[in-house]
Amino acid sequence: MKHLNAHIAKHVLSAVMLVIVALTGLFAVVLFADELGDAPDHYNIFNLALYVAMRVPGMVVANAGFAMLIGCLLGLGVLASQSELTVMRASGVSVMRIVWMVLRPMLAVILLVSLLGEYVVPVVDRYAGFLRSEEKEQEFIFDMIKDNDSGLWMRQENDFLHFNHVSANGDITGFARLAFDEHGELLYAQYASRAEYSAEGISPGWTLKKIRMTRFGENAISTGLQAGDDHWKSELDPGLLNVVATEPESMSLRELRYYIHYLVGQSQDSRAFELVFWQKVLQPLAMIGLVLVAISFIFGPLRDTTMGYRLFTGVMLGIVFRFSQDLLGPTSIVYGFVPLLAVAAPIAVCWLLGLLLLLRTR
Repeated sequence: MKHLNAHIAKHVLSAVMLVIVALTGLFAVVLFADELGDAPDHYNIFNLALYVAMRVPGMVVANAGFAMLIGCLLGLGVLASQSELTVMRASGVSVMRIVWMVLRPMLAVILLVSLLGEYVVPVVDRYAGFLRSEEKEQEFIFDMIKDNDSGLWMRQENDFLHFNHVSANGDITGFARLAFDEHGELLYAQYASRAEYSAEGISPGWTLKKIRMTRFGENAISTGLQAGDDHWKSELDPGLLNVVATEPESMSLRELRYYIHYLVGQSQDSRAFELVFWQKVLQPLAMIGLVLVAISFIFGPLRDTTMGYRLFTGVMLGIVFRFSQDLLGPTSIVYGFVPLLAVAAPIAVCWLLGLLLLLRTR
């Protein structure tokens, strides 16, 4: 039985690894091509390649479930096309036993992906964001904000703030402050290349460097470089600011829970972060559900089909699953139902479909 376990694990794991490498390589090339447009002004090839490499762990985690679905279809499909699964069942090996033989190596992959997403992705994604922001530091800060789809917008009293990147010690790259009066009139816009945190003194806060000011008067607008540095005081500490300046998908579960608690304490809407939190918590169950669907299809509808048809079916199933999650998630935020339900519904459908088809093969 040990040889049989190893034989099935070898076929399934090799197929899953092959799909992960193919998907990651494809998305890395797309990201490289997308960033290449900025290369003449902001990157050399080494920095560009380093940035793409830093994003690879996040790509692996994001596409692991999709890869496991297709990989199991391909790996088990090879065994089915060679009648090896039929021989196993004729020898007295039950379907559920084969399911367990497939799930055992997949559980190891799930554990590896979970650890990668919790401890590696948050660190390297922050470094990648810092690398990208640092290369653009000398650019006019307003253009960085206007053209940048990342970073963080925050409100503090009558000020609206934007940070392109926050380092681990709380220093900010690309700081912008839009100050409004009590009537909603824009008073001035302040842009700083960097903001360095200091806990010393009576009012701990950030020292703004290389400042450009734009003031809006009743009859005129004036703009120019500000002489000297400025100080920005905030109740936020560097640790919390470093967390909230990160994309939710790049946060660890601990950071998401921390920030959700902060938002609830500030009476702010936390559902977008709760959605990502539950997606990460339930990701192992989602991957197991997709594996069950793959196994059930090999023993059922896809038993005698070609490899190309299995690949096409796997891609379509993965797209439907991803589309359902991407659709239900924002819907839960718009219509106000629990984000946990939006995440769990597609996963429950996968489990039910897989188990029902497996029970029919007994």
